Amino acid sequence: MVSNTEKDLEGNVEKGSETTSQKISEQGIKNENDVHTSLYQESLAMHRRLGGVLEVASKVHLRTIHDLSVAYTPGVAEPCRKISENPNLVYLYTLKKNTVAVVTDGSAVLGLGNIGPYAALPVMEGKAIIFKEFAGIDAFPICLDTQDTEEVIKAVKKPGSGLRGH
Repeated sequence: MVSNTEKDLEGNVEKGSETTSQKISEQGIKNENDVHTSLYQESLAMHRRLGGVLEVASKVHLRTIHDLSVAYTPGVAEPCRKISENPNLVYLYTLKKNTVAVVTDGSAVLGLGNIGPYAALPVMEGKAIIFKEFAGIDAFPICLDTQDTEEVIKAVKKPGSGLRGH
């Protein structure tokens, strides 16, 4: 059962009228479980409001046909040709130089246990934003819909073959 205090806190988080910590200090909540419950509710409201905590953003703006032609076609053909001639240039011309995958099969997630790939996605998104905020590294969450060890190894070693991300 959700208490009135928790309902009030969730309502305030969703409305953005006060932070949860401000409301907690005003109400004098001292029980650690109340604090955790309020964090859980605030997190739930944030994830619902934002549709997750991670987004992909473009480094360039496509304001004109010229912008589109340089970033995509026909201009993109030149970096493709260069990488085709020398695959190591992928690190010079693409996001590969600053990108990692955060991979899980959902079997051991932050003390929650085996919650599966769908339920693991909020945690993987969180890890990706930590990489970005603290290290400037772009990270993509990949939740594999398999717990077969060999399939996981194959997916991680060779993205694109056997990789079923969500």
